[in-house]
Amino acid sequence: VQSIPTVYAFVNGQPVTGFQGAQPESEIRRFVDRLSGPPPASEIDEVLAQVQKISGDATRGGQLFGQIGCNGCHTVKAEEPVKGPYLGTIATVYKRRELAEAILLPNKTLAQGFVANHFELKDGTEVDGFVVREAADAVTVRTIAAVEQTLPVSQIAHREKQERSLMPEGLAAGLTVRELASVLDYLEQLARAPK
Repeated sequence: VQSIPTVYAFVNGQPVTGFQGAQPESEIRRFVDRLSGPPPASEIDEVLAQVQKISGDATRGGQLFGQIGCNGCHTVKAEEPVKGPYLGTIATVYKRRELAEAILLPNKTLAQGFVANHFELKDGTEVDGFVVREAADAVTVRTIAAVEQTLPVSQIAHREKQERSLMPEGLAAGLTVRELASVLDYLEQLARAPK
């Protein structure tokens, strides 16, 4: 019998990234580095300046989008179930620098409609997600896993808006500037694709 190691990283009770199978030490270090938080502001400013000047490889960017776990919380095709913000046309709304900044500093600006709420129910259950419907008797929440859950108001013990994005800081910390540029190229390519 053989086992396959599987590692998941959780932030605020939500899985944010992971890997399966044996990995070289360099990949494990990158995995840990991505979770350690944002770089200093001076480094971010330098990276933002650089990614505006260089091109990456959109195909590689698509691979990285999956490897660093973006597809766990974001969709890029209109037919996919909505999770977090839809990114298929994001490059038509935001400029390259703004996209890079949102990746490097996800808590700087929260997308409208994607301010997370934390609910504690009377039975001890906790639910985090985005409110998609609210009525006098129930609140419907979409989790980052694209699951909608209706919570009867009578069962909610506590509700709190989150001041932070569900996207953890540091996911791109293990990327080189060219790799970040590749992710941006991928997002820009998606926006140019025929619909």
